Parts: sequence; structure tokens; C-alpha cells
Amino acid sequence: MSSYPAKIEGASCYVDGARLPVMAEVDLPEIEFEEAEIAGMGLSGVLSGVLPGLAKAMEATFKPSGLSSSALRALVRPGQSTEVDVRWVQSEFDDRLRAQRSVPGRAFMVCAPKGFKAGTIKHGRDDAAEVTVAVSYLRIEQDGVTIIEVDPVNQILVVDGTDLLADLRASL
Repeated sequence: MSSYPAKIEGASCYVDGARLPVMAEVDLPEIEFEEAEIAGMGLSGVLSGVLPGLAKAMEATFKPSGLSSSALRALVRPGQSTEVDVRWVQSEFDDRLRAQRSVPGRAFMVCAPKGFKAGTIKHGRDDAAEVTVAVSYLRIEQDGVTIIEVDPVNQILVVDGTDLLADLRASL
């Protein structure tokens, strides 16, 4: 079955279980892994490999509409971890059914504030503030299925249902 994603139909953001009234945009974390270079006798060059067990630091950015005090109070709590749950519905075209369908998505994060930009005040504009957070746990689901889970603290990396670090944890 092939499906083609279209547009986000709607979204909401929850912080520690409470729904935030207005969130204009959320930039989810970029997931990168450490690399290792191998050079030596018997090689005619340098090999580069990815170490999936060593994820680089992740961060996300939240952009509430305007200077939303409830969003800033919920996200900017220095020294405290926050659970953030971003939910959305994405429209996609199902090739097999020859029909459009709505697919739920979810990104769950444990994060701590790194900093924030209070925004710009200008007549007739709704310039969003920005809150940047360090992410220590990330799970992205689509249609109830975990697409990716990154948990550096517990050495978990699940990609499309496969736990890539299960052997590493079992060996330790």
C-alpha cells in the first residue's frame, strides 16, 4: 500500500498534560548520530561510519502565537523537565483505496528549557515568541505506530519498530 502525505489538518500541544491554548509552530528535533573515522594499514582511504548508539544532543523550538504568557510559563521553567505532547492530524491519499484519509500523529518529548526569545511587538503583527528546549527523550508515532524513539539515557533507539540497541543493552 502506498500513501502520499498531504497537509496537516489540525494540531494541538500539551505540556505536562495541560493543553496550551495557542501554539503557532513546533520544530521537532533533528536526530543526528556521532560518526567514527577508521584509517590504517590495509585501507586505501578513510572509512566513515555512523554510531547509532551515540545520539547527538537534540533540541526543539516552540513558537506560540504572539506573546502567549501561558505557553511561556509552561515551557520556560529553568531546572525542571517538562513533558510535551504534540498531536496532529495529517491528510494523506491512500493509493490502494483511492481515497483521502486523516492520519493521527504524535510527538512526545521530555525536555528542559535552554532559552527563549520574547518576540517582537509591532502594530498589526502577531510575531511569535520562541522557546528552545533540550530534548532528552523523543517518540514519534503515526497512526498509533512508533516510527522513531530516541532515549539516550536508557540506550533505546527504535526505528520503524526495530530496537537497534537491544544487542548493546544485552551485552552490558
